[in-house]
Amino acid sequence: MSLVLYHSTKSENARAILKEGFRDGTGPYLTTSLHTGVWLSDTPLDENEGGCSEALLEVTFNCPEADLNPFEWIEAGKGYREWLVPATFVNLHARVRIFALDRGSWVRSAHKSPNPGPFPFPVIQSPYLMLDRRS
Repeated sequence: MSLVLYHSTKSENARAILKEGFRDGTGPYLTTSLHTGVWLSDTPLDENEGGCSEALLEVTFNCPEADLNPFEWIEAGKGYREWLVPATFVNLHARVRIFALDRGSWVRSAHKSPNPGPFPFPVIQSPYLMLDRRS
């Protein structure tokens, strides 16, 4: 079974990710240590939760969810799950596509199911906007 996660970013970064794959980001992320990886969540995040409203990438993993366990950031009281996954792992084990592009903010509550919808904007689902790093 595949696991679908989301990554929000700026439009130009989304296009670069599709072309070249993910690159690690590094920062303290509200801690006292530096951490490195790609932020992914089980639901689209808005700006208040650390997301970006320009582009939303759907990241579909072809590995067991348990393989992502070491990368999950568990915080009590959050209504969603987050992972900080090394870019090499994402690029090797996931298929990425643009889920929404340049359409403004999306509402997290509308994306609770594995097949989210309805959306307040058209969703781009062109096969030409997909990347499969495994091929």
